Amino acid sequence: CNENLDKAFDVNVNGTLNVLQNCTEGARLIFMSGGIVYGPPTEIPISETHPLGSHDVYSTTKVIGERLTLMMNEKRKLNTTVVRNFSTYGPGQTSDYIIPTLIEQASTSDVLEIWNGEPTRDFTYVDDTVEALILLSENYNVSGEIFNLGSGVETSIGKLAKAIASASDGIPVVDLKKDVVGNTRQCCDNSKLRSSIAWEPKISLDDGISITAEHIRNLLG
Repeated sequence: CNENLDKAFDVNVNGTLNVLQNCTEGARLIFMSGGIVYGPPTEIPISETHPLGSHDVYSTTKVIGERLTLMMNEKRKLNTTVVRNFSTYGPGQTSDYIIPTLIEQASTSDVLEIWNGEPTRDFTYVDDTVEALILLSENYNVSGEIFNLGSGVETSIGKLAKAIASASDGIPVVDLKKDVVGNTRQCCDNSKLRSSIAWEPKISLDDGISITAEHIRNLLG
């Protein structure tokens, strides 16, 4: 996104607007935003009332997409809901993301190296994310609302790496302790979502890592 501002806005902003304009009155639409729109958090866990702090192209396009979605909820009488998704993972995720990257490394090396073990993220297994999205899509009472979607558990990259190493014959983890760029902490307050649709995550991080690691190892052969 940062390398091609025009394309980022065309896809994320104009693309969102095109979808909204082609929805018929009363249509149900879930807009997938992300926890990235909050920027560096001033409090943990991060609730939906936390100030927005987008500092790059991608998060800025997500904020604009949110505003368009909620505006069209009123102007075109749509049934839209904004979901600020945190770190979903699971089988099929590309190696652009940290969990498949670390699993692939652990599957092909005798040691698991991480850049820095201190930063934290909020990881949710894909099945739990999908269940929440289905429940939201079926509930028209939450139209016009914004929800965080995450496990509500703050996990350090170091702890994540140890879980992946444990699922990979217990190989050692080496923390390179290099400087970190970007947010150092993320953990969402998912209480609004849990109370609105009677949802809670079911898959633990260890179980999710085990399932995902098996899937990736099978692909690697």
